[in-house]
Amino acid sequence: MKRKWLWGLIGSLGVSGMLTVFLVFAITAALLGAVVSSDSGYAKEPNQEGEVPTALLSIYFQAEAKYGVPWSLLAALSKVTTGFGQHPGEELDRIGWIPFSHEQWTLYGIDGDNDNRVDPNNPWDAIDTAAHFLSLDDPKNIETSLRRYRDADSFVQEVLHWTKVYQSLIPSSKEWIWPLPGFHDISSGFGRRTDPLTGKQDFHKGIDLPAPIGTPVLAVRDGTVVQVLAERDSGGYGNLIVIQHSGGVTSWYAHLSAAFVTPGTRVHRGEQIGAVGSTGRSTGSHLHLEIRVGGKPVDPLSMVRQPNRSRK
Repeated sequence: MKRKWLWGLIGSLGVSGMLTVFLVFAITAALLGAVVSSDSGYAKEPNQEGEVPTALLSIYFQAEAKYGVPWSLLAALSKVTTGFGQHPGEELDRIGWIPFSHEQWTLYGIDGDNDNRVDPNNPWDAIDTAAHFLSLDDPKNIETSLRRYRDADSFVQEVLHWTKVYQSLIPSSKEWIWPLPGFHDISSGFGRRTDPLTGKQDFHKGIDLPAPIGTPVLAVRDGTVVQVLAERDSGGYGNLIVIQHSGGVTSWYAHLSAAFVTPGTRVHRGEQIGAVGSTGRSTGSHLHLEIRVGGKPVDPLSMVRQPNRSRK
């Protein structure tokens, strides 16, 4: 019965009618694709083995702030020595998540997580200990510090290579970092633009960073969470997190698929606070990042530095 109905419909339309139906579907699909791609044309930097685990990023950034040692160097040392703790203690005379000798742990060991003990297999303690050890040399001469840790050309060159890779992924300044590791494109900048939903001119209060749904969103600076709003309460921002920083500065993270913090939570730069989504007034998955000073939106790129996409 169904087949007779289908063939009857095709016969009534004729060849020209079927071509018209096909053309309408094709145009509709193309238009939908164009709308979605306005924000979801994300391009991740080439994936490389040894990508930094998201959960460790805030530890590296806090160690950088305390000891002045680049977070990217600490991450590279972790990657090269134990694969971020995947194979700790495989060196003959050294132990730990980042390996040191027993004597070095005694001399330089740091209780990074403040649990009143120095545990070589604890990432907090190991990263802080490494930062402390490397900070004892001239911070501008990274190679000298590395050679004091292990004087081997191949080791030093491998750590320096990964240091450069990680710094290109998430550039950091004294206070700010990029919020999306590995995703560096900006699909819509700060200022006047054509609204992708209305087609009218408006003022875009932030920048849009396209990335797949679920991509980790990092806090761009130390601060305290002051608002976590659901899509229905945010006035078009979708699921929204607002963080209060010093100096009357706030950062806004919009269109999230999930929020992992609550109001009152103290967060550190590099800490995952949520995940990319497409909630609220959105045409595709992306992070809308706003920075406000004294309540007034400013160009986020005046605070955070966009990574160089040409990673070697």
